[in-house]
Parts: sequence; structure tokens; C-alpha cells
Amino acid sequence: MNTLEQNAIMDSVENADQTQTSLPPSAPDQPVSIYEVHLPSWMRVPEEHNRPLTLSEIAPKLAEHLKFMNFTHVQLHSTDEGNGEQLKFLIQHLHQHSLGVILETGSLPKNKSDLDADGECANGEVAMGDYKYSWDWAWAQETCAYFSTDPLYRKFRHGQFTHRDLYAFDTNYILPLADNLVARPRQSLLATMSGDEWQRFANLRLLFAYMFLLPGKKLVFMGDEFGQRNPWQPEASLDWHLVNETNYHSQVMRWVANLNQFYQGEPALYQTDSNAAGFQWIDTSDAASSVVSFVRRSANGKDVLLAVFNFTPVPRYNYRVGVPHGGFWREILNSDAREFGGSGQGNLGGTEAAPFGWHFQSHSLMLTLPPLAAIVLKAP
Repeated sequence: MNTLEQNAIMDSVENADQTQTSLPPSAPDQPVSIYEVHLPSWMRVPEEHNRPLTLSEIAPKLAEHLKFMNFTHVQLHSTDEGNGEQLKFLIQHLHQHSLGVILETGSLPKNKSDLDADGECANGEVAMGDYKYSWDWAWAQETCAYFSTDPLYRKFRHGQFTHRDLYAFDTNYILPLADNLVARPRQSLLATMSGDEWQRFANLRLLFAYMFLLPGKKLVFMGDEFGQRNPWQPEASLDWHLVNETNYHSQVMRWVANLNQFYQGEPALYQTDSNAAGFQWIDTSDAASSVVSFVRRSANGKDVLLAVFNFTPVPRYNYRVGVPHGGFWREILNSDAREFGGSGQGNLGGTEAAPFGWHFQSHSLMLTLPPLAAIVLKAP
């Protein structure tokens, strides 16, 4: 069932439940996943000369979408076309659904003090309560340039994967696949991906997986979560009709929702974002195959995840990867699963580690690496 097409999740905005619920924490050791929204162009009414929704009309639809996609926070742009009372209502409505709200300072009305937002964003820095986060533009620019490169030539850009090591844990970072990443009109992420139709969507799933599995908080610009094709235009609506049926668009949207849920359920993916001890490269040397791997650890060291990325459309069979522990490693995430639009290749639920040292680790796994895909395995 397509949640975006439901017109009556709640009886009405006026009768929305006023019970306050707990808001998501924003501390550096907690999951933060932000959906960036330009309000006038998020959704419009084509039957009424393509008019923008009012903020009170947006409130239930936006809250529904954010909850379906499992985002923890929303960053709002261009709120000045609605009056202060409507904006206050929108924020309260999002709060009632346990969603944190970040406001772009350039879009705030003059009487912003009583809006009760959870954070503000200005000049690439987000302040939420007692914590500040910086946007990692260097990572975003390098990563998007890599994904726009034909996989045949990605081996020549392989060294980029270790650049971030020089600064990744110096401060609290957000990995921003944001609106001002490219020049206006802002191309969609899908349009920048390399390859044919299947490969572009596989690349998009892989890009999201790479972002969610790296240290750093997450930010996704509206429309990219379902593979918007057209460039973003501030005077037009997103192409919501693309997700009306089961296709690559609805499948990549399901993938992002799944990634958000997975990210929030694995402490190893958020507790040590600002701690180098929680991250370890396993291998960045296989430029010829364009394969990289790393380990994420929870704060107490008990949860250990192995992430392996194949950045080419060539499947890798019997590919050996070093791991720090023996036992059965369960495959718990695979961007090539058929339900997300992939080819369905993988490791049949996991594999036993052999006592054969590899990549300076005590044990190793023999893996199938699906094409243009990320897999995650969890230590016993």
C-alpha cells in the first residue's frame, strides 16, 4: 500500500492527537538521520494550478512520510511563506510523532523564539541543544564524484576512501547528501549515477548504504529517497507519481526506510561516530576490483559489524575478507536483495569464519559480493 497516496491517515489536522511524545535524542552517541525539506516544493496540488500546500496541510502528510521512512529529524527550508502560527503548528505536529525539527536560519520568521524547534542550521553547521554538527562537504563532493564515474575507471579513484581518516573524528559530522551539493537546478542523485537503468538504481542503493554505514550522522534531500529523476525546481512538486506502483522507485524508497531502521537498531553504527576506536578499515588496497571493507564496533565492543562494498557491476565469488573473530558471521544487510530491486545474490544467511589469517586479521570469510552492492555481516 502506497502511504503517500493516503489522504486520511488522521481525521483532520485540527483533531490531531495532542499527546506529547518523547523527542529523538541528538547526542553524538545517538542515531541522527535527517530528511531535508524545501516546503513549497515538497508536495503540491496539481488539480489547483499546482499550488503549494499550506503548512497545516503539509503537517500530517510530512509526518506520515517521515515515520514511514524512519527518519529521526527533519530540516525545514523556506518556512517564511507560512505565518508563525502555522509554522508553530507544523513543528508541534511533528513533535507529536517523535520527530526532531531543525530550521534553516535564513527561512525563520522574525518571531522565532516561541517556535520550540530542536535545532537551527546555518552555514553548514547544525546546532541541536548542547551539540553542534558540521556538514562534511569534502566527503559528499568526493563520494558523489566517485559514483558518477564509470565503474571501469573507479579503480583510479580508489585512494579517496582513506582521505577521511585524516579528520573524520575531529568533530561531530553530518554526511550531507544535501540540496546545495550541486549547482541549480539541482540534479537528482539518481541522475548523477553511472550506468544503465538497473545500474543507476543499484549505485543509488549502494551510495545510501555507504553513507549509513560510515561514521557520521545522516542527511538526505527530499526526492532522492525514491530516486527522483527530474532536477529539483523550487517552483514544482516532487514527482510522487513515481512511487505509485512496485518499481525501482518504490524499491529504493523501501531500501532507505530499511536502512534507517537498521541504522537505529545497531549501536555499532552510531555510538562511536566521534571515536576512532569504533571504526577500522579491513582492506582498501583492492583497487583492481574496486572493493573496500571496514568494521564498526559499539561502545562496549560487543557488537561488531563487517561492511563490504563492491563498487563494480561484476559479482565477486569466493572473495576472501579478513575478520577479527571466529564463529558464524550472519549476513544481516544486503542492498542486492530482490525486494529492493537487486539481483538477489548473497551469502545465504552468513558464513563460518576460517582460522586463516587475512588482511592482518586472525580469521577470514569467503564471501559472495553482489554487483554494485553492500553487504553487512555481524560477528557472533
